[in-house]
Amino acid sequence: MVKIQEAENQIITSYEVYESKPSDSDLLVKAVEQHCKRLGQIPDLVAADAAFHSPSQKEAIEQMGVTHISVPNRPTKNPAIRKIQKTRWFRKGQKWRTGCEGRISVLKILLSIESRAAVLRQKHVGAFGKVLRLTAIASCAWLTLTSRS
Repeated sequence: MVKIQEAENQIITSYEVYESKPSDSDLLVKAVEQHCKRLGQIPDLVAADAAFHSPSQKEAIEQMGVTHISVPNRPTKNPAIRKIQKTRWFRKGQKWRTGCEGRISVLKILLSIESRAAVLRQKHVGAFGKVLRLTAIASCAWLTLTSRS
């Protein structure tokens, strides 16, 4: 599995290559910690898909200082949570996350990550990371160029 993390303006701030797929819900706090380490500040908004939802992870990043957490809890019937999920900032976070998914798809297409990942994981996890880093840089340049036209 490949985890790609993005900040504002389509900048990839972190990526990781996993030999086996970890639980997404265990990755949220680590992602915020990596963001703080690289950019020197706590993000105001954290957006992820429902697979990242975990009450303990949410509480941990709230204690770190994240003020807006746009990670849906799909099966909830709790009216307070449903009300939060309908707020403008929550929906905006989910729309932004959806855009990130599109950029991740571009990265996967550029490298054919899905088909090559298994072979590279077995042989050269470090080499795959280097290729992913170079592709991320090239993709950021490509996205910047295409977004200005």
